[in-house]
Amino acid sequence: SLLAGEPFRWVAPEILRPGDPVPARRRLLLWGERHIRLPHVVLWQGDRVVARRRVWWPVAPGRVFRVPTDMLSAVDPRGGPVLVTAEP
Repeated sequence: SLLAGEPFRWVAPEILRPGDPVPARRRLLLWGERHIRLPHVVLWQGDRVVARRRVWWPVAPGRVFRVPTDMLSAVDPRGGPVLVTAEP
């Protein structure tokens, strides 16, 4: 499952299993709660960072934020939930 962490309120889709179709436009959708001008998106699985990438578009309160699904390539399908966060 996918979980939204700081600064996000929700993520869609919330569940991605091996063999599921790729999300539309190969993007995860998240809802921003605070502004980060040029964020680093960080994916956590347990206490381990599985992906980290700078993106060139801002997180903004009340706006949908898109994350490329190719960031999920290092996720272990048996490793538990994945927390999606962003930081400056």
